[in-house]
Amino acid sequence: MCSLTIQVFGANTDVGKTVISAGLLRAASNRPLRRRTTYIKPLQTGKIHDGLFVQRYTSADVSCHTLYSWETPLSPHVAAAKEGKTISSEKLLGLLRTCLQQAQESHTVGGDEGGVRQREGSSVGDLVVVETAGGVLSPGPSPLQTQADLYRPLRLPVLLVGDGRLGGISSTLAAYESLYCRGYEVYAIAVLEVPHYIENAAAVSEYITGTLGHAETPVLSLPHLPEVSSVSFSTGDVDEDVLSGGLDQWYHQHEHVFHHLLDMLIDRERVRIQRLQKMTTQAAQVFWYPFTQHSGLSGTDLHVVDSAYGDNYTLIRKSSEDGDAKEHVPCSRTLIDACASWWTQGLGHGRVDVALAVGAAAGRFGHVIFPGNVHEPALRLAELMLAGPGQGWASRVFFSDNGSTAMEIAVKMALKKNSVDLKYEKGCSKEEFRVEEPNDKISATPLTVVTQRDCYHGDTLGCMDAAAPTIFNTGQHPWYQPRTLSLTVPTFGYVSGHLQVEIPPEIIRAAGQSALQPPDSGQVLKFPGGLATLLDVHAREGSDAAVIYRKAIRAQFIAFERGEEGILSSNTVIPLRGEAGQGRRCRRLGAVLLEPVLMGAAGMVMVDPLFQRILTLEGRAYGLPVVFDEIASGLYRLGCASAAELLGVAPDIACYGKTLTGGYLPMALTLTTEAVFEAFHGTNKSDALLHGHSYTANPLGCAAAVHALKAYAVIHETNIRTSQECCQRKEDFSPNKNKCSSHHNICRYNEDQVAALSNLSGVRRAVALGTVLAVELKEVESSNRKGYSSTASTNIVKDLREAGPALKTAASASSIDTSSVKTDSITGPTTLGPLPPLEGFDGKAGSSPALTTNNQGGVWVPQMARPRRNRKSETLRAMVRENIVLPRNFIYPLFIHEERYETEIPSMPGQKRFSLAGMMAEVAESLQFGVKTFVLFPKVEDRLKTNDGREAYNPAGIVPRAIAMIKDRFPDVTVMTDVALDPYSDQGHDGIVLNGKIINDETIEQLCKQAVCQARAGADIVAPSDMMDGRVGALRRALDSEGFTDVSIMSYTAKYASAYYGPFRDALDSHPGFGDKKTYQQDPANGREALLEAALDAAEGADFLMIKPGMPYLDVILRLKQATNLPIAAYHVSGEYAMLKAAAERGWLNEKDVVLETMTCFKRAGCDIILSYYAKMASKWMIEDGLI
Repeated sequence: MCSLTIQVFGANTDVGKTVISAGLLRAASNRPLRRRTTYIKPLQTGKIHDGLFVQRYTSADVSCHTLYSWETPLSPHVAAAKEGKTISSEKLLGLLRTCLQQAQESHTVGGDEGGVRQREGSSVGDLVVVETAGGVLSPGPSPLQTQADLYRPLRLPVLLVGDGRLGGISSTLAAYESLYCRGYEVYAIAVLEVPHYIENAAAVSEYITGTLGHAETPVLSLPHLPEVSSVSFSTGDVDEDVLSGGLDQWYHQHEHVFHHLLDMLIDRERVRIQRLQKMTTQAAQVFWYPFTQHSGLSGTDLHVVDSAYGDNYTLIRKSSEDGDAKEHVPCSRTLIDACASWWTQGLGHGRVDVALAVGAAAGRFGHVIFPGNVHEPALRLAELMLAGPGQGWASRVFFSDNGSTAMEIAVKMALKKNSVDLKYEKGCSKEEFRVEEPNDKISATPLTVVTQRDCYHGDTLGCMDAAAPTIFNTGQHPWYQPRTLSLTVPTFGYVSGHLQVEIPPEIIRAAGQSALQPPDSGQVLKFPGGLATLLDVHAREGSDAAVIYRKAIRAQFIAFERGEEGILSSNTVIPLRGEAGQGRRCRRLGAVLLEPVLMGAAGMVMVDPLFQRILTLEGRAYGLPVVFDEIASGLYRLGCASAAELLGVAPDIACYGKTLTGGYLPMALTLTTEAVFEAFHGTNKSDALLHGHSYTANPLGCAAAVHALKAYAVIHETNIRTSQECCQRKEDFSPNKNKCSSHHNICRYNEDQVAALSNLSGVRRAVALGTVLAVELKEVESSNRKGYSSTASTNIVKDLREAGPALKTAASASSIDTSSVKTDSITGPTTLGPLPPLEGFDGKAGSSPALTTNNQGGVWVPQMARPRRNRKSETLRAMVRENIVLPRNFIYPLFIHEERYETEIPSMPGQKRFSLAGMMAEVAESLQFGVKTFVLFPKVEDRLKTNDGREAYNPAGIVPRAIAMIKDRFPDVTVMTDVALDPYSDQGHDGIVLNGKIINDETIEQLCKQAVCQARAGADIVAPSDMMDGRVGALRRALDSEGFTDVSIMSYTAKYASAYYGPFRDALDSHPGFGDKKTYQQDPANGREALLEAALDAAEGADFLMIKPGMPYLDVILRLKQATNLPIAAYHVSGEYAMLKAAAERGWLNEKDVVLETMTCFKRAGCDIILSYYAKMASKWMIEDGLI
């Protein structure tokens, strides 16, 4: 029998997880030759621990462990917030791993490396039960992480305890599907029967077996508990003697059921182990691996990947042989996916958000034919790509399935574009185009592409021909015929601790435009300023290197077309044709193909971006379309969306793949300019681009890509901020050592440590950019085994795999490439272990040291006051926090209209014009988050608009009806109304218009009627936004005279003639019919004027003073707060809202963080009240984050 660790999840709380866990442990303990059993409860809430229950009803030999607990009997995240103590998921998992390891070691005889071995002669395996808290999707210590996500890195086999109550079928199936989509293996489902609902288990089984086809997952129905145990065990509200007697008898009576359940779990584990043991042998017999020489390959050379999560693999291997053991159980070990799964991983493995996005697309679409159709995932993906890496140059997106195909398409596009531009005649063969020469003779001219030496663009036939002979194309098939001018490139990296660009002799020779007396070596350029200076291609464009590059590229273009081989690189492979040397073109260039900056297959080589910038510009000047092959390096792999940012120049065509879908589905895209697209316009179908595949623009892949691109943008913005903080710390410590750039995210690796790597013996060069770290090794083999065919790094990679990371080998280099979300030790500022101290600076040396040493020998800067002490924990930060925004501080503006449906407001994403029914639903939802005050803004039908705005005081109008509806259903809600004529005016102004002027006193008469009408409907606060002189006093008298002395007035005291109101006017369709509102709203240049208005409004009876807009006028808020004792309100207006929304949608800002910061800024400036369209969401975020 095999040992078993099982994790018990529940479909809900109080479904019997602890009861069933105890039954399993009891069954294991009561068998002959009983084995050790362990019960682990990682999270526990409530004073009575489940471990006590387990100990009471099982053997005394059961070892029980509670890892972290709270006394409050609520969900862990709520208990953590209430008691002010929490635990990170990393720490909790660390505790659980340690506990599992200790349990495993205590159960193991002769085991090695954590493998679980069975004692000889045992009849049942040792059992470890890990019981979760609540349901599958119940929160852990953080509301942002469910129980299923919290424990997913361990991926223990699962026993799901279903819900036997009414509604339990749904919750059980939902729990099962949630676990399944996260990659868990559910070994069995057990359902405790509940009287009157005994069919749940059967219904669950029928669905899982019949509909899902998961016949391997048994569903077991357990007899219902004694009636007394229907009380929750966590409350303790039951007589202990009665409970004990009833459950003891129940366990004894149904012991056979738990033995059966235990047998089912052990059988599933045995089947799994047998499957794992056979996989490598079977794979060696049936798989044909890519890029693998199978001669001598056996199952022992292969690794079983059992699962992957985050940046880690879980590999399975057999335990070492042991003569005393009859059964060899595989053990698992975790490795860092340092090759990021062949460059595809951008988000990390096993992300449930991506799984759900893909699952939603599968449920909605499956696959649909693409030509002639459009679906949302494809269109959204195209929009994101054009707004991201294609911004400013691309206008078209072509879908394909992989990188090689995308490049094959790109080559077709580029050559067709070239042929159209040069007016090649139709009907030529695929190898040749006919070009009319000046002497009117027609000569056959082969078309060639410009590439980089040792390039790799894929394995399809066209891509292979677009590369000079390398290991990837020579000998692969007899059709291979290279059609390329292959240029030697300058490369960069750290050599012996110094960042340098190495310019090969071929470039120097070509730049001299003479084959006579070529230099024996190239040139080396040093960059003591670090990557930031090397990547500043604009500053370097006038350098000597730029001159050399430009001359060399021009010379090689001209020489190649003339057939002059003398000064070209040895990789120029097109044979001469025609009449070379007689002034006629015997060969013609058709396009430029680049792997921007990073050439992976060439040995993780980093190319000087200045060279590629000049090659792009020269190629374009030569009339050649330029293709960027960003399959491997694009989409933030190098720290930016596109290499165009690094080169400072855009291509005509660019290809993206690998990380496009986050590492979840195969897909590639080719982006082009409109000019390239136009090259395929014509009257015949043969003029179109006839390339595609059945799964073009597959909705599942598109959905994954959309999700990934949005995530990348957020991650990139976070990394930029981290880079800037990193740079600031460096500048504070060593002002003259500027190695970071605020423009490029080049701080993912510590440059000083990368430089130190290059000083190690056996290392020729080290370089890092974005998420990529490459270490080039000095060759230890014969000189004929260079490049990708080298095996110099094989042993190093083998050793590293044993130690941890799973690297990718390319040529004589080993590379680390992580996902974009990787943040721990592999990419942190101390990534590469202990390194020598910073050269040239010892802060503790000299007669007047800058630093001193404390009693423990550490660096110490003597100072008494350290403000950071009050910031070291969230508890302390909360204790001294001066300003706190609460939901009660918000007023939520709602737009309403007479329609029976809701209408989106395009310029205010997320905001709607509500029907009255929709308004009521929005109020009800907002109340759940603590928002209790609302202000209403109506969109009035045009037919009701007049110059005098009389509809404003129609008692049957939309606003009075809306007020009455809210107050009738929610009497405790505070309703505020807008007092102004602009929604009701056919002139779009806040007052009556006479001879092109807004007249003051006549307008106030109408405003008084409007305010009284609103008060009669039940308004609690009226808010005049019109800015007429004297209107506050007039409104106060009108309200008081009608008996509404309790109705408050919130005066728009300082309402500025701002440009921030545009989206609001869109929402109400109330733009001024003529002119602007500067004759009655305040001048944005004035601050003291607000003090005058405030004094007048206060004297006239205002209860609150408002400033509008908000953020641009924080100074005015502060001045009014200091000048008056009345409560101060600020209106976070539509333009401010729209700006944050737009930035968030583009991934430039983290919406939640910037909104909450903005609200805090209002509070800090002096606001007591904040009117904001974010009122509901901000309150929701505060609750989710435990801020309130």
